[in-house]
Amino acid sequence: MPKKGYKQTKEQKEKTRQLVKKQWETGKRKGGYKIKDTSKMKKAQKKRLEDSEIRKKRGQQLLKRDTKKWKNSLSISKKEFYQSKEGKKWIEKYSPIISKKTKENYQDPIFYNKFVDAMRNSKVWQDGKSFEKYGLDFNRKLRTEVRKTDNNTCQLCLRNLDLIDENAAVHHIDYDKKNNKKTNLISLCKSCHSKTNFNRERWTTYFKQLKKIKEKKYKNKEVLIITTRPCTLKMYPIWKKLKNEAVVINMGQQKELIEQTLKMLDWTPDFDLNIMKKSQTLNIIMTEIMSLLPSVLESIKPKRVWVHGDTSSSLAVALVSSMLKIPLVHNEAGLRTYDKRNPFPEEINRQLIDRMADIYFAPTKQAAKNLKKEGIRKNVYVVGNTVIDALEMIKKTLPDKRPIEEKYVLATVHRRESFGDEIEQIFLALKELSKKIKIIIPAHPNPNVQKIIKKVKIDTVEPMNYKDFLWHMKHCEYIVSDSGGVQEEAPSFKKKVIVLRKTTERGELIKLGYGILVKKLEKDYILKSIDKFLTKKVIFGKNPFGDGKSSMRILRIINKLSKNLK
Repeated sequence: MPKKGYKQTKEQKEKTRQLVKKQWETGKRKGGYKIKDTSKMKKAQKKRLEDSEIRKKRGQQLLKRDTKKWKNSLSISKKEFYQSKEGKKWIEKYSPIISKKTKENYQDPIFYNKFVDAMRNSKVWQDGKSFEKYGLDFNRKLRTEVRKTDNNTCQLCLRNLDLIDENAAVHHIDYDKKNNKKTNLISLCKSCHSKTNFNRERWTTYFKQLKKIKEKKYKNKEVLIITTRPCTLKMYPIWKKLKNEAVVINMGQQKELIEQTLKMLDWTPDFDLNIMKKSQTLNIIMTEIMSLLPSVLESIKPKRVWVHGDTSSSLAVALVSSMLKIPLVHNEAGLRTYDKRNPFPEEINRQLIDRMADIYFAPTKQAAKNLKKEGIRKNVYVVGNTVIDALEMIKKTLPDKRPIEEKYVLATVHRRESFGDEIEQIFLALKELSKKIKIIIPAHPNPNVQKIIKKVKIDTVEPMNYKDFLWHMKHCEYIVSDSGGVQEEAPSFKKKVIVLRKTTERGELIKLGYGILVKKLEKDYILKSIDKFLTKKVIFGKNPFGDGKSSMRILRIINKLSKNLK
């Protein structure tokens, strides 16, 4: 700094100004040498302090986001040479997926270092180091040992690893932190191993279940597949009869609804594929099942695989069991509309499943006739619908007290073939009807249904569990629905059903006069059809779809077939 009274040149003054400015900006200078533009420097210092606060907040946000994002991710494996006494050897270096852009996002280095520390303590670096080293010899030994235990096959796609022109990868399910070892190893081909690099938690639970299901107690049993809520209800009475002779596999096509139903029934499946994804399509459902199920069935080596109804999951299971030459049992076989667009895709699914099945349990005589028309005559049995068995179990426990005091109509709407203008017309008709009588509509979780509900602005209730739904059915005035299951259940409570469909595979309901088909899905036509049908008198008899003894009949038939095979 220049002494007092010393005259500075313009260049020296500029240098001094820049020096003081830097000191003010960094906060090193709080007083001392005065220059004319102190106010500017104070502003600069204030801005600098504000910027540092912004950087800290930004760093904290990034740290929170990225640790969550990367914590469960896998590391990229890079092979590198290293020099040893014996010569050159391979090492496998595992490093996290941190791009330059990610690094640049961290304006403050302190928070970037915190992120790196968080990564080192996560699943990416499970030993707490930046990378793990394994020599080539170690990998070879490991692979050969795991291959022997897994019969030299990929545990996901079931391909023979000797026939594939590539090295097998070793996937670890668990990690022993105390001994710093990967445990519970399985062999996979490279293409399947690359799949497991995403959503590791899901794959870990899948492979753990796969290891578990290889135990002797699961071998050579009946495999019952549950796919949706109605399917879960209809398979439950069969499982109650088979119990220890059955292994239950949940596809999870309707995750929330199935979990709700299983909880109500106090029933836990042995295996859960958990295929449900956001905005899932029929193609996604089928490809997921066809890639995950074969290894499970190969591990169990079942006597038979049981599928129910006409879901896309059931079709995928039927295809897999047919490819593996496992006998297929189709419960609720023979239902037909002979219109592949109504219902969609159920009509296509059920016809294809019946072409692959070996044993057919038809719910009605008409369903058995449909199968005979198509040339299927062997192993066709009329047993009734098992949903009535489940209904009769729960019916005894239903309270006599009404859920609400005022009169009401129960309505359900969810059919895929109605999505678009038709489903909107249905909800508009229900909204108009609600001006005369209260309507209870349990909202289906499908996004397409939810979208129309919001658009029409109609009042709905949360999805009910099966027991609550039957309780509401017991006390309602009549039912308006597009559901197939509701058509089967309503006669047990002697309730009229307005069927919001162009055609139905459960024609017995219409023939007996218990229900009416609303073939034209337009607001005015729906309302006129409801008014017209309500004036008719209906004399209710027995439920045409079952008497609550279907599962007993099924068990007798299966026992007879098993004795004949012996």
